Amino acid sequence: MLATVFFARLSTGVQFQSIAAVAPVMVPDLHLSFAQLGWLIGLFSLPGIVVAFPGGAAGQRLGERWAAMVGLTLMAIGAVVIALAPTFLMAMVGRIVSGIGGIIVNLAFAKMIAGWFAGKEMATAMGVMLTAWPVGMGRA
Repeated sequence: MLATVFFARLSTGVQFQSIAAVAPVMVPDLHLSFAQLGWLIGLFSLPGIVVAFPGGAAGQRLGERWAAMVGLTLMAIGAVVIALAPTFLMAMVGRIVSGIGGIIVNLAFAKMIAGWFAGKEMATAMGVMLTAWPVGMGRA
């Protein structure tokens, strides 16, 4: 299960870094300024301000697996919206949807790890899970 969580969480790092990775193509295609590019990068994390508490509560009430699937689905939908976006505004919408999914995924996976492991095993498992974020950014 830890390997599954690790590989699924790789997607959050890849998704976060994806805008910077495709910037050379995206900037001229959507006629973006570098400030707008910065907004797209930051919009992935911004929903956490609003979504963290209700997302955690929903995950606790409905189950972590359900929450993780919803989060991964939102990330995929957001990625498709960004890929097909003809305007900066549409890319922003996709990025926010992806960010909401990313927050939900991170909450659900942390709760899963806390429930599956105890003691020193939990520390190691959390470390493995948290390592997926920078590894995912390195792959983008």
